[in-house]
Amino acid sequence: MPVKHLFTLSVFVLIALAFWGLQNYEDKKAVTVTDEADPHFVDLFMRDFTLTVMDENGKPSYTLQASYFEHYNNKSRALIEEPVIHLLQTNSRWVISAKTGEIDNDRNIIILHEDVVMRQQETDFPIHVETSQLEIDTVRQIARSDQIVNIIHKELHLQSKGMILNNASGVVELLAKVRGIYARTN
Repeated sequence: MPVKHLFTLSVFVLIALAFWGLQNYEDKKAVTVTDEADPHFVDLFMRDFTLTVMDENGKPSYTLQASYFEHYNNKSRALIEEPVIHLLQTNSRWVISAKTGEIDNDRNIIILHEDVVMRQQETDFPIHVETSQLEIDTVRQIARSDQIVNIIHKELHLQSKGMILNNASGVVELLAKVRGIYARTN
């Protein structure tokens, strides 16, 4: 065999071996990357959204607005930032806001954290409530906190360790260590 053919055959064999080696390297690299992939990842996110939830009669039950929504693939909870909730019952409407929160899809609960403020709407003498944490059962329309709660209603200022608001019945229950100040202003 002439040297020229031997050289061409050698170059061809080297190229084939290099190609085969590169393919094996890429296959191993792909398997390694797949093995190291994080099973916990964001599968849904939204910015500046409004969600309206209907009741069993097809009427709006509440709306949820937030600046950010983030859900992970392996969790039943979603994180929200700057949430504002409007409870839309006919006789008892509230606007509830906070810095952060979580939506628990399994229990139909929204948990609000940091600077939680509840303001009663469409009444001559609204109630104003402040706390650090609030859990809202969106189906039963019950808001609950086990933290310190400050309530202002006209000239009445109350503080309690814990509170339950039943929005359907309009009843607010103060749970423990209730203190109050009535200061009439004219």
